[in-house]
Amino acid sequence: MEKTDITAFRKELKNMVSQWTPKEKMPVSVVADKQIYNYLPIRIYRKDDSSIALPVLIFLHGGGWVRGDLDTHDDLCRRLVSQGDFMMVSVHYRLAPEYLFPYAMEDAFATLKWVLEHAAEIKADKGNIAVCGDSSGGNLALALVQQAKENDIALKGLVVAYPPLSYDFDTPSYHKFAEGYGLTTALMKELWNTYLGDTLNAENHFASVIRNDFVGYPTTLIIASDEDPLRDDGSQLFNKMVAASVAVTYSFYPGTRHAFLLRTAIEKAAITAQQEIINFLKNKVFVS
Repeated sequence: MEKTDITAFRKELKNMVSQWTPKEKMPVSVVADKQIYNYLPIRIYRKDDSSIALPVLIFLHGGGWVRGDLDTHDDLCRRLVSQGDFMMVSVHYRLAPEYLFPYAMEDAFATLKWVLEHAAEIKADKGNIAVCGDSSGGNLALALVQQAKENDIALKGLVVAYPPLSYDFDTPSYHKFAEGYGLTTALMKELWNTYLGDTLNAENHFASVIRNDFVGYPTTLIIASDEDPLRDDGSQLFNKMVAASVAVTYSFYPGTRHAFLLRTAIEKAAITAQQEIINFLKNKVFVS
């Protein structure tokens, strides 16, 4: 296939999101943009401006590591926080090809450290932090949990939606849904190559996160789409987590395709999955 025009590819996602999401934004009392460490944009969401220290959900957006930003996932973040008893910190990590692996995962970990250091300032309960990511953001969420584990930082929960987990394109779902279902196998391989820069980086456990030892991982929810080249990645993750005695829930959405979680205005499954995430965090993660 021809090499993807990154500028056009990024614009395409913005155009699609404008069609997938309602025109009117979900009202949230606090939506504050910040730049931390003088280079890294984040957006903080709170459904009210009370002084109560709230649990924190760090959110890492999808987009194949090369596109997506705070705005493309703003609707999803607003909907999650509007019904949840937690605050959110959405991260606009540095994108490839301008910034190759491991910049994105380093930005995710930098955000976690910033939240811990500035918890009083942003009215956050630093003992109650979970991580969420969709697609490539799910990959980064797993990398963040692994890095937190290696640095003895305890996290309360993890939510990943249809994440790419390894540089392996020989799974049944990569073959079955290679073309004609939105995300293609060829594009996924190109995105991996763009992100990694050097395919030797695929050996790194912060990139091919399925290589990790999942013992000690926090309570986890896996959202899986159906007609998706990445479908088998999610089931592999579930099986490895079960083997590692992680408290993990695997939730499969029949008839859906990759990135369905963003299609709030046009797909009922998006609303159902968003509510499942909220309920999971309320009942299994941020519990007193």
